[in-house]
Amino acid sequence: MSLLAETPPERTDLGAAVQAWVLRKTGSKRLARALALAARAEMEGHACVRLGPAGEHWPAGDLSELAAHPWISDGSRISAGVLTDQGDCFLWRNWQHEACVAKALHARRLA
Repeated sequence: MSLLAETPPERTDLGAAVQAWVLRKTGSKRLARALALAARAEMEGHACVRLGPAGEHWPAGDLSELAAHPWISDGSRISAGVLTDQGDCFLWRNWQHEACVAKALHARRLA
């Protein structure tokens, strides 16, 4: 998991591309920023970005609005992003990868 770094997502090529594309498709600045931060976290080798209380550039009240967006889910359906109760924001593929790893570890523990 990545906490928000000092470099804004719009200052990285991938972050800028994701942010611009999501904003163009949805008109949601919050969603565009969240997915850009998740993409940047992936570039830095993390599975997700923490948007909750530890995310200094993310107001706590905005998480409920983000969670309600159709492009965000709790992981129970396919979506562009997954937001956990703790404020961790994943790109869908990273959420799926983490779920597969967790399932494999659980199976190994039971074996």
